[in-house]
Parts: sequence; structure tokens; C-alpha cells
Amino acid sequence: MSKFVASTLYRRRRAINAVLALFLVFSIGCSDDPGEEQNANQSQIDAGDADIEPSPDAAPEDATSPNDAEVNDADATAEEDTGTDVGTDVGTDVGTDADENGEPEPQYTDELSQFGITWTFDDDVQYGQFANGDYWVVGPATIVDIDPSSEEDDGRTMNGSMINPVAENGSTQGYDSAMAVSSYDADMNVALDVSTDSPLVVEPGSSLVSTITIEEEEHRPQISDSAVLTVLEEAAAEGSFRPPYSGDDKAIEFNLDDLDYSRLERLDLVDGTPDMADIESKFERPWVDHIPNWNGREAYPSNNMPGYGREIARDVGMGALMLNLDFSDEEKQTLLTSFVQLGIDYHAVAIHGGDANWAPNGGHASGRKFPILFAGMLLDDDEMKAIGDDDEILFGEDAQTFYVEETAPGEYNGGHGGYTEEHEGMAEWGIRHATDRSRDDVDWGASYRRCCTANAWGGFVLAAHIMDAVELWNHDALFDYQDRYMDIEEPGDYNRSWDRPFSEEMWDTYRDDY
Repeated sequence: MSKFVASTLYRRRRAINAVLALFLVFSIGCSDDPGEEQNANQSQIDAGDADIEPSPDAAPEDATSPNDAEVNDADATAEEDTGTDVGTDVGTDVGTDADENGEPEPQYTDELSQFGITWTFDDDVQYGQFANGDYWVVGPATIVDIDPSSEEDDGRTMNGSMINPVAENGSTQGYDSAMAVSSYDADMNVALDVSTDSPLVVEPGSSLVSTITIEEEEHRPQISDSAVLTVLEEAAAEGSFRPPYSGDDKAIEFNLDDLDYSRLERLDLVDGTPDMADIESKFERPWVDHIPNWNGREAYPSNNMPGYGREIARDVGMGALMLNLDFSDEEKQTLLTSFVQLGIDYHAVAIHGGDANWAPNGGHASGRKFPILFAGMLLDDDEMKAIGDDDEILFGEDAQTFYVEETAPGEYNGGHGGYTEEHEGMAEWGIRHATDRSRDDVDWGASYRRCCTANAWGGFVLAAHIMDAVELWNHDALFDYQDRYMDIEEPGDYNRSWDRPFSEEMWDTYRDDY
């Protein structure tokens, strides 16, 4: 199918879908029996669950390594859906009135709700929304109720909240006491027993990360939903990006007006291009990802974000590619806003103790670097653009890719992996190369090589080529290995591209152009 035909069909499909959506709304509005709402979310991906690379410190029962790296088609098709309704409720009208000079009038409320979580205040607070829809209030804010509540019941505590969580806390968290691996610290749970008699006073300069957790103990993930309420010293300007939830710096540095759309291409759509709304929904909610390595899977809110690094990488790639297709700036704005916010959040996690959060470990650690670099480019922020220059921060895709080198006369890769002279200079992959070269293996069937890593990297690697970001990325081995990988793997197979047909079609259509 030609690019023009694919583009035309896509736009016709969007128009038809819009008409059908209006019809559906009308039908539901007239129905006496709306029926049960179907929950399309999966808390796990079966294939991902079968392929857990255990932490070096984990007991054997915590996770098991697969005998091989293959994922069968039945498992591969059980991909994760990242969200249900992401609509936002609010205690009062969220509309903004204007004064006689056209300036927004302050808005006040004593209750705010988002993603099923409600914060109730002791009095009206001034509030507003950041560019991505998350709420801010002017503080200090006195909260007298968080619904669902967090209480200890027969030794179990659920639905916790944390303020300014950082990776420096490691796997210790205040969200739920029933996580199998990540330890619970009641002192970190600021939502515990909040009431009118025991209010929570949140000072300016705070991000309150509240959760809804799952009743079944040792469930993975243990969290279903999460929302971020930011408490500021003064009202945020319209169009402001939310300060990152991680860390105590809540200075508002970026605005929608800062976005440089010229950094994005407008390539012809390919066959299999998804609806923009479907990709927007993957990024509308905050991705709470501050607990390190594979333990973090317990705390990924299942309705907010994917539950495994492979799916994180896949979705990041899809979002990046969509933003470089032939959509208007207006059509891109919602996805772009959420995607840039994701990069802002990941950067804060990385610099607040997250230098080893995404150390190489099976398929867990992929996909976090690109959003940071992307946000830096779109906002022209030097610190985020320089993320590739920081050798102290590990990112899975970089830490797993390398060039085979002679490390001593007649010895290659330190004697690890079975490499010989014929492999010298080859771009290669190792499951924990940056931290444990003894696990490297020249065998193409090495565990996790094909099931869970490079088969999900193609989207953001291609986007980096398209956006001329390879030099900023500063790790050529990744790009050369991805080319090698895509050339070796069979087209149309999940081992080649975890997202089919879109990401694979984009690669095959555009890789040679860059």
C-alpha cells in the first residue's frame, strides 16, 4: 500500500470513527440498560511474566529466569492495554472565567478528583490544571480525606500516598504493605489515617502521589491507579508543565509556549498507523516509575502505564513515531504534551538517585532514556539534552549494547561470551553487559535477546534517527545493533517487532531515509 493511500485511508477511518462515537454516545444516553462496562486492562502480560530476570539479590522464589528467550505467538499477542477511562472529575467547575482584562479568574474548590482518587480539603483552595491535566493547588493545603482511604486493617495497609518520592529510597515505599518484594514503610505513607481529626498538611513544594491499590496480596502490580496533586506557593501560569513528582524542586520551568514543533517531522502515514486517540490514552496518566529495577513492576499502576520494560519501550516508540507523522500541530498537541511530561518526570527520577534504576536486567530496563532526550529537544533544555553524556546513569538499551573489542592479545570481551577475532567490531547485545560481562553470550538465542529487548526498541531508535538525535544519544552501539537485529530477524514476527504492523512498517518504510 502506498504512503498516500495509507494516509488517506487513515484520515477516512478517523472521520468514520468520530461519527460512530457520536452515535454511540446518543445510543447510550437513550438506553435504560447501559450494561456492564468492560475493563480491558491487564495487570500483567503473560509473556512478560514468564520472562522475569531476577534481581541479583532476589531469592529464587521471587522470580525465575526462562530456559530460553522465545515467546510463543499465543503469549505474544496477549499485549497490555494501559488504561480505561482517563476522564477527570472535579469538585467544582474546572472552567476558567476571565476578568475584565481577559486574565483568568482564580478558581476555588474544597474537593478534587482524578483517576478515581479524591482529595478533600478543610476549606476552599485555589486550584488549576497543568498542561497535561494534572491538578495543582496553592498551599499549604490541609487535606481531611483521601478517598479511597488508607488505614491499617488486620495488619494490611492499602491505598497509600507519598510526597516527593525519589529513587534514593530504593525499593522502600509507602503505597501498600502487601507488596511481595518492595518493603513498606508506614512513615512514608502520608495518607495513613487522614481525617478531620488528623489532617494532612501539605506544604508548597510538594507532589502528593496517591494510589488505589489491589486487595489481593502480593499481586503484581499491587497498584491499579495513581494521581499526582502538586502543591505550589502561587498559581501556575496557563499552559505550564507539571513539575516532576520526584524530588522537592517544584519550580515551574516549562510551558506549552516553549515547545519547538519544528523538531518534529511530518512523514506520510504508513499502513497500520493507529488512531491518535489510542496512543494519547497510553500517556494521559502519570507513569509512576521510581522504584528500581524489576522490583518496580509491583508499583507500576496498571491503569496508568505498562507493566514491563518491553511494553514501556514499545509504547514510547509508538508515541515518538506518531509525533513525527503528518499530523497538524493541533492534532499532535495532546500526545506531545503528555510525552514531554513523561520525559520531565523520568529526568527527575534519574537525577534523584535513579542512576541505577534501569540497570541492564532482562527486559525490565528499556525505554526510559528516549522521553528525557525528546523533552530536552522539544523544550531546548540543555540538561535533559545532555542525558547521553552522563555515564553514571544506566539505561537498559545502552547498558546492554556494545562493540566486541580485543581486550588482550587474542582475547575478546574480556574472555566472556565466546567471541573471537571474527566478531571484533561487531555491534552486540549482552543481558547485563555493563554490570556483568560474564553473562554475555554470542549465541543469537541467548535469553532475553529476542523476546523482550530489541524487538521493542525499533520505534524509539527510528525516531532518534528521524529527529537527528543519534549524536545527542551518544551510544552508537545501540543504533548499529538495532540495524543488525532488524536485518537478521524475520519480517512480520514478534521477535522482530513487538508492535506490529505500525512500528515495523515505519522501520521498513523510513529507516533507509536516515
